[in-house]
Amino acid sequence: MEFLHASLALLASMVLVLAGMVGWLYWQQTRLFQNMNSIIMVIGELARPPPPVEEELVDLVGLSEKVSEQIAELKEPEEDDRASVEPEAPKTDIVEGPPAPLDTDGLESKSKKELQEILTKRGIPFGKGDTKSGLISLLKATA
Repeated sequence: MEFLHASLALLASMVLVLAGMVGWLYWQQTRLFQNMNSIIMVIGELARPPPPVEEELVDLVGLSEKVSEQIAELKEPEEDDRASVEPEAPKTDIVEGPPAPLDTDGLESKSKKELQEILTKRGIPFGKGDTKSGLISLLKATA
């Protein structure tokens, strides 16, 4: 019977030690969570932007009026460098009547640049890579 009592005492002491360890772990976990919450609160306070400071002049020995006059003199209006949000009126050419008749016989003697200028004046779209013969055919088609 003595062996049975000794084994029960050993088992009871082991249960007591395990219960103490579980309690100690719970206490450590609670302390850890409290510390983490404190750190999070400090970081939150540091991350928050400071409140805006209102510009107020403190009346020190009657100098506030002089200081406000000097500040008003020093302040210059700032230039507005933002782009206008109002749309500009489109620049369009007003065409009155049909274009003047075009002499298609002398087109072969003109250069490519001259043909492009004629097309531009008449408002006819063309490609920059168009050949001289292509430009002439455009002018003949619209004449």
